[in-house]
Amino acid sequence: MLKFTAHCKLVISRPNRHFSNFPIFQFSWDEVEDDCTFILTHYFNDLAFLPVAITKHEYYAQRALIVDLFGYQL
Repeated sequence: MLKFTAHCKLVISRPNRHFSNFPIFQFSWDEVEDDCTFILTHYFNDLAFLPVAITKHEYYAQRALIVDLFGYQL
């Protein structure tokens, strides 16, 4: 099973859906290389992917959107 998928299942399985001490979706590009290849192959016609560092602002903005989407609390 791919690491990202396993991490999502773990997050969703948490009964109280509260993330105060749980870092969500922190990974390096090397850890999800297979996931990137799959997504690029199936959805982006094998376009090249150049990984870049994600800023803290972007990380927290995306985390807030994910938390809101699933009705979680930080």
